[in-house]
Amino acid sequence: MGLIVLTIGLAGWLGYQALTAAASHRRVAEAVLHDYAGIAATEFARVSRTNLHDVLDETFSPVARRLRGRGSPPAEAVRWELDDAMRDQGCRCPAFRDPTAVFRFELPSGETEFDPDTLGLSVRGAILRTATSVSERPGQARRGIALVPPSDPTGPPLALGYMLVDDAEGSPESIYGFVVEVEALGELFQLWYERQTLLPPPIAGGQPNDSLLFVTVSEPGGHPLFTSPVAFSTGPTASAPLGAYLPDVEVRASLRPEAAAQLVIGGLPGSKLPFLLTLLLLTLGIGVAAAVQLRREQQFQRIRADFVSGVSHELRTPLAQIRMFAELQEAGRLVTEEDRARATSIIHRESRRLTHLVENILQFSRLRRSDQSRLPVERMDLAEALTDGMEAMRPLFVQRGDRLVVEREPGLEVVTNRHAVTRILVNLLDNAFKYGPAGQSVVVSVSRSGESARLMVSDQGPGVPAEERERIWQPYRRLDRDAGSATPGTGIGLAVVRGLASGLGARTWVEAVPGGGARFVVEFDLASPTDGDTAETVLTSDLQWQPS
Repeated sequence: MGLIVLTIGLAGWLGYQALTAAASHRRVAEAVLHDYAGIAATEFARVSRTNLHDVLDETFSPVARRLRGRGSPPAEAVRWELDDAMRDQGCRCPAFRDPTAVFRFELPSGETEFDPDTLGLSVRGAILRTATSVSERPGQARRGIALVPPSDPTGPPLALGYMLVDDAEGSPESIYGFVVEVEALGELFQLWYERQTLLPPPIAGGQPNDSLLFVTVSEPGGHPLFTSPVAFSTGPTASAPLGAYLPDVEVRASLRPEAAAQLVIGGLPGSKLPFLLTLLLLTLGIGVAAAVQLRREQQFQRIRADFVSGVSHELRTPLAQIRMFAELQEAGRLVTEEDRARATSIIHRESRRLTHLVENILQFSRLRRSDQSRLPVERMDLAEALTDGMEAMRPLFVQRGDRLVVEREPGLEVVTNRHAVTRILVNLLDNAFKYGPAGQSVVVSVSRSGESARLMVSDQGPGVPAEERERIWQPYRRLDRDAGSATPGTGIGLAVVRGLASGLGARTWVEAVPGGGARFVVEFDLASPTDGDTAETVLTSDLQWQPS
C-alpha cells in the first residue's frame, strides 16, 4: 500500500514539474513573440516617420524658399508642392493630390487665406484653432500633421499638415498648411506597409507582412487611421509611438497566432494541463484500483484461509471418530455386541459425512471450472427423487434427536438429474442440521405452485436476516454471527445448491418461517407432455465470486 501511495505522489510531483516546465516554456515563447511584435511596431513607426518627413519636406521646403525670396507666397503654392510630393512618393493618393483645402494664416494680424474658400465657418474655425494651438506649444516641430477635432463629435477628425514660419526673433509668424480627410493618411500608410518588410528576413523567412502581422495606426480617440488588409484574431501585441510628426498617434502590431510555429522553434506550446490532469487522474485511478485489488486479494487470502480451516475442522471431527472406533475394534476393547454395533454405526455415519464433504468440494470445483459439465437428465417425480438425500442424512438427525418431517405431493414430474437433486437436498439438510437446535423438527416438503414444483426445507434455527438472504448463496459466505462460532462450515454448501439449481433451470431463495427459522426453496419447472426422457442440460456456473 505504501508503494502505491508513493507511486501516486511521484506521479503528482512529476506532473507538477512538467506543468511548471511547460508554463515556463510558454512564457519564454510568448515573450519572444511579444518582442517580435515590438520589432514590427517600431519598424513601421520608423518607416512612417521617415516618409512623413520626406512628404512634409517636399511639400513645404519650396514654400519656405519662396518666403525668403519674394515675400509671402499664396496658399495655393502648398497644393502644387503637395502634388509633387505625392508623385515623388509614387502614390496615386487622390485625397492628397486634391486636398480639401490649403490655407495660409498670419498669426499677428489674423489674416487668413483658404483655397478653395468654400469651407463652413465651423470647420474653418476648428482648423485655425488647431493651427494656433500647434504654434503655441513650446518646442513644437516646425512641420508636422495635427488632427482637427470634428464639428460632429461622432464624426472622424480632419488631418492638418502644417509648416510654422518664424519671424526674426524665432517666434511663429505665419502658418501654411493643407487639410485632408483623415482616411487619406491611410493611403500613405498602406503604401509604406506594402513596401517595407516589418520583420527581419531571418525571422520572417520571406513571408509577406499580411501572413505574419496585423497592423493598425490609431489616433488618441481610438479612430483608426490605418488598418492592414488582412485581419485575424490577434496574438502577442506591441505598440510604438509614431513620433513628433504625428504626436499621440500609436502604431500597434499583432502577430498572427498561426504564425507562431514559423517565428518560434516548436511554436507556441499549448496548455499541458488537460493532458497532465488526465494522466494524474489515470494514475490515481490505477492506484485506487490497485489498492482495491490488493484489499480484495487480502480478503480473498483471509477467506481462503478460513475455508481451509473450516474444511480441516470438518475433516478432523469425523476422521477422529472413525480412527478412534477403528482402533478400539482393532484392540479388541469393544467386547459386547452392542458396543461393536454402535462403533460400526458411528464409523458408517462419519464416513457418510466425509463423503458428503468431499463430494461437495468436488462438485464446487466442477461448477467453477471453465469447461462446462453435462449432466444427463430424465423425467421423474420430484418427490421420489428426494429419497436418497433423506436416507443419507437421516442418521445424523436421529443421532441428535431431531425430527425429520416429510410432506410429499406425488405426481409432480420434472426434468432433472437425480444425483443433482440428491446433492441439493443433502446440502440443505446439512445446513439445517448445523444451524438448528438439537431436538428441532426439520420439514422437507414437495408441493405444487402454479406451473412449478417447489422443494422446501424448513428448520427451527435462528433464521437468516433479510439483508443477508442473497449474500449467503455466494461461495465462502457465512453470516457474521456464525463466522466466529464453533459451528463448523466451509461456506460452499449453499453455493453448490444454487450452482446445481441454476444449471437445472431452477430458482433458489430463502425466506423466514412464521415462529422462527428459515425456509430454503428450490423451484423447478414442471415437465410438459412433450418433454422426453433422454434430454440433456448444460450446467453453467454462476459462482463468479468476488469478495465484498
